[in-house]
Amino acid sequence: MLENARYTTKFVKDKRTAELFEHDNKMGYTIRLIEDGKIIEDRFIEGKSLHYIVDACENWCNGIISA
Repeated sequence: MLENARYTTKFVKDKRTAELFEHDNKMGYTIRLIEDGKIIEDRFIEGKSLHYIVDACENWCNGIISA
């Protein structure tokens, strides 16, 4: 799923990391959820604003959402 995406940025807090990828065709974003250095999930999100996507990354890092 990340073949058509480019890495944008990374959010880090304690043992959690969220890597943000934007798809080339502007169809959405993928957030790679990482905990303790292990990829937990690649979460594809479409039809949401960039603000929403950034909030989702921060919420993962702050432990507000889980995989």
